[in-house]
Amino acid sequence: MVLISVRNPITNTRQTLTAGNLSASGSGADAFAGARRETRYQFQDSLTYILGAHTIKGGFDAQRVNSKAVVLGDATGTFNFNSVLQYQNNEISRFRQNFGDANDVRNTYYGVFINDEFKVLSNVTLNYGLRYERETAISDNNNFGPRIGVAWDPFKKGKGVVRFGAGIFYNRVLLRTVADFIQNSTPDLFRFDTNTITTANGAQANVLARIAQQFPAGFASAQAIRNLVATVNCGTTAVPVACSPNTGFLPNLGSAGNPLRSVDPNLKIPESYQFNVGFERELTSDLSARLEKVWFLKPIIPGTKPFACGAISTRMRLLFQPDFRILRHICWQILLS
Repeated sequence: MVLISVRNPITNTRQTLTAGNLSASGSGADAFAGARRETRYQFQDSLTYILGAHTIKGGFDAQRVNSKAVVLGDATGTFNFNSVLQYQNNEISRFRQNFGDANDVRNTYYGVFINDEFKVLSNVTLNYGLRYERETAISDNNNFGPRIGVAWDPFKKGKGVVRFGAGIFYNRVLLRTVADFIQNSTPDLFRFDTNTITTANGAQANVLARIAQQFPAGFASAQAIRNLVATVNCGTTAVPVACSPNTGFLPNLGSAGNPLRSVDPNLKIPESYQFNVGFERELTSDLSARLEKVWFLKPIIPGTKPFACGAISTRMRLLFQPDFRILRHICWQILLS
């Protein structure tokens, strides 16, 4: 990737000409997305069995996910030139390249459930069941989600129903966070940037001049840059001293597109406890109204704030404590069918 700084004669501002393989670092609209490829295999099935007043359902869902990604920011080397003239003269003003910014996460998800819908009375239906979910990307085995619901028709005409429901629900693991943690835990994550080299004794200029000799080729590995830097003089002309092979390297700092992240060893799958009570009434053949009150109960992590009403209320159980706070949401809905 080549970045050339030029002055626009009309606006009298500095602009950047970009050319190359779209791997330069940037921000906002100038930032390049990471390359991610996810392969997913899924197999699911369910079975329904009617036994008298009971309708029993059971099933499972199994998914195998392989998520591979690489952060493209400065992935193949970025050369900066302060002007077109410097580009013509092959005078590099800055060079940077990231290494080890790829990750590979394999995750197996499976969930099983059983549910029974029981007609207690002609106008009362009881629904109860249990779901279990597991993801191998993190160590969390206690993901049981009981659910219960009651539907009651007080008028026995099929035009109005009072509903109550409660259950524990689980979200999915954010594989990007897990992937970044794996990447940041490796010893091979490095960032090389000539702007971090001292200008004393012309060390930075000497390294840039040496890198310019192989422009426009980048480096296949961090060791290749180390070998080159070790041949550069970081001392004076009278007393030459070879640069340290680690000159210009910032170990394990990630990049702007993939900042350092760590994962708590006790990380749990996001969960929420939900309760609702409501009344629905058919007004006409194509119009119904529903009034519903919803509660969300969830563990509160110290230093965080509850989510706003309307959002799916889930939270990473980094610190699972027995003293929960109840967050009540009241949501009024008018539904047109």
